Amino acid sequence: LFDPRLLGVSPSSTQADDDDSGEPDGTGTSSANSTRLRHLAAVKNVQSATSLLKVPFPTGAFWTNLVLKSTTDQGLSYPIFAYPYGYKWSSSKLLASYPPLRRKIDSTSIRDVFQPDLTFGSAEEVLMRHVVSFDPLSVSVR
Repeated sequence: LFDPRLLGVSPSSTQADDDDSGEPDGTGTSSANSTRLRHLAAVKNVQSATSLLKVPFPTGAFWTNLVLKSTTDQGLSYPIFAYPYGYKWSSSKLLASYPPLRRKIDSTSIRDVFQPDLTFGSAEEVLMRHVVSFDPLSVSVR
C-alpha cells in the first residue's frame, strides 16, 4: 500500500550512475543539470528513509495518506485530516479545505466534504518526497 517513491525508494534512486560529477549529460541545458542534481540529492536521502522501513508505519495516523499512492482521477492524494482542516497534495500543488463548512448530517452519519478553500502552487514539481521522522503528534516530510 505504501508508494516506495514517497518512502525514498524507487527503481531509479536505488541504482547509482557511474558519472557523479554533476555535469550536464551532453544536452547542454541547465534544466537537465538541475534535474540531475535533484536526483542525486534524492539518492543521498534514501538512507534516512530506509531506516524508517524497519519500523511499522501507524495505520491510523492522520498523515498516513502522505505515503499512499495518489488517486488516478486528478493525481491528488487522498485527504489528510488534521482537524479541523483537510489537505490534499500533488507534485505541483497543495490544497487546503475547511470541511466543517460543508458538513452533511443525516439520520445515520455525519460527513465532512472536502472542497478546496485555498490552493498553493509551485514553480517546480516535487520529484520525490518521503517521511523522514514521525511521532504520535507530528510527521516530517522531505
